[in-house]
Amino acid sequence: MKQGPTKVERNSMYGMRESGATLQQIADHYGISREWVRQLMLKRYGSSRPRSLLDISEVSRLTGCTRMDIFKLKRRGIIKPSQVVGRGRTLWTHDTVDIVKKYRDSRRCKVCDGPLPNNHWVFCSWSCWVEASRFRNRNRTQLQKNMQKQRMARYFAKKAKERYQSSQYIVRQKCAVPLGTKLNVIGTGSTKRRLRVEWNGKIIEIPSICVKRVFRQSQ
Repeated sequence: MKQGPTKVERNSMYGMRESGATLQQIADHYGISREWVRQLMLKRYGSSRPRSLLDISEVSRLTGCTRMDIFKLKRRGIIKPSQVVGRGRTLWTHDTVDIVKKYRDSRRCKVCDGPLPNNHWVFCSWSCWVEASRFRNRNRTQLQKNMQKQRMARYFAKKAKERYQSSQYIVRQKCAVPLGTKLNVIGTGSTKRRLRVEWNGKIIEIPSICVKRVFRQSQ
């Protein structure tokens, strides 16, 4: 029957664990199973993780932040876990607590520039959040109005182009084209009061008041 590790070996295992070795590395070093190492650590020391490392719950409790806030800082690269064990379970050093507290204290409210409470990360109070939402909604409303104007401008430009291409015009006032000349209008010119017309194989611009629509071709 295989004997368990001696007291010296248990102390050595504990030292390896505290130095950052994983349970699998300790098991491979002594030729035993990973579960055996975990059970031994749990029975002997009350926990299988290094005492020098903190789990996410302890970091959250010591910093006064939620677990989601810790994960947000991790995604931004502000803090990094010391180890990832099990099914994505993270272990953190004690320095992480100081980094999170320093980062939290350096942040200010985006509206009033006041200090943020422990459980707030963007706005210091409900009134600041309401003010920021009102400003954000006002910008969104203005953007929607501008987009609506652009859509209407494109719609009327399309309709005007269809009207020009399906109609024929005749010159009724003196301009660069002789009176009575029938023209095909291509579209608007450099301004709204000028039209681009095709005449003698060239495209020129004339005032819109100089032409009159004479008939519309059947669709």
